[in-house]
Amino acid sequence: MMKRKIISITSISFFSIFLWFYISFTDNYYTTVKIPIVFKDVPNGYVVSNPSVEEITLSLQGKGWELAKLTLGGFREFVISLEGKIGKQSVFLLKQIDKNPWLTSNLSVIEISPRSIEFNIEKIKSKKIPIKPIVEIEYTPGFGQVSDIMVDPDSIIIKGPENLLDKIEFVETKKLVLNDISENVEQHVELNKIQNITIPKDICLISIEVQKIVDKEFNNIPVKVIDIPKGRDLIVIPNNVKIILRGGIKVLGDIQSQDIEVYVSFFHALDDTSGTLVPKANLPDNITLIDITPPTLQYIIKQF
Repeated sequence: MMKRKIISITSISFFSIFLWFYISFTDNYYTTVKIPIVFKDVPNGYVVSNPSVEEITLSLQGKGWELAKLTLGGFREFVISLEGKIGKQSVFLLKQIDKNPWLTSNLSVIEISPRSIEFNIEKIKSKKIPIKPIVEIEYTPGFGQVSDIMVDPDSIIIKGPENLLDKIEFVETKKLVLNDISENVEQHVELNKIQNITIPKDICLISIEVQKIVDKEFNNIPVKVIDIPKGRDLIVIPNNVKIILRGGIKVLGDIQSQDIEVYVSFFHALDDTSGTLVPKANLPDNITLIDITPPTLQYIIKQF
């Protein structure tokens, strides 16, 4: 008997709560919502650019049930129909209410902010731009990058309004963070989106060649004299040097003495006041100069 009383009390309580909610939600309420704008009926070959706002604020009045359905019913968009127009446009938003059937007759629009929106409808253009990899990498001690970062594809054709394309020089990848790297890297990375621009491909392949970093000594590298004017000569003492380079173990293994150019300029000798010249070196890419011995060279200028 007691159990039946408890069930009856519980049922009455639930019914009372339901009845209260039902009566409450039949009253009129006000709410304010932010809704993103979407453009429909854009002419073929054209695109909307430079809208004065990306979303609007609606102040609505309606029954509690209707407002609850609007709030809980999922993603909503405020549609603006272009009706095939092109060029610079200004649209009064209240006139677009009938293009948005989700604003049912049971809802009253009290206010729209802003009341109007301005935008351009421009012809779509295309442009080829490079892909810029954004990489943050930490190598295992003793290892390092031995060639430029490779991106496949290295460029892409984007489409959009001409006034936006003129300002875009490249598209960046999302940031790739790598730690404790001691071997080659190949990884697909997403491209960053650019507002109001169509990018046909959303990923690229980033490749980084990694090797153990070592030093290697090269002896008897001849010193070349450049920029010698007619009727003059420059003799350097000594005329060869020892050089120490740092780079990837495989890269350095392929470098021969003839691949290294050490030089001094005749014009540097004319400007010199110390009696010595500092030799410079042209090196293969991704190779670091550690030392040249001797660090300075004596010289003699001859005139014929």
